[in-house]
Amino acid sequence: MRFMFLFPLIGGALLCAIILLLKLYTRVTRASFNLWNSGIATFVVGCTVQGIINISGRNTDYGMIYWCLGALLLISGIIALFIKKNN
Repeated sequence: MRFMFLFPLIGGALLCAIILLLKLYTRVTRASFNLWNSGIATFVVGCTVQGIINISGRNTDYGMIYWCLGALLLISGIIALFIKKNN
């Protein structure tokens, strides 16, 4: 829970790096940004929930749902960058 701020920091930098390195300036859509940001938010919420569960003294695999869903949303955001938008 202590390093939760790194998800938005690294996630934003990674998205900018992907867009700049692959030269996808014209393919960026609102859907790709929304999917990417939702994935980052899912990671942050998952860390918060896992931290609260750990503070209460329990141990569960509940956080794995957040990791899988967050990764799925990030991959969907990357795929959305490569889908050609209609003009």
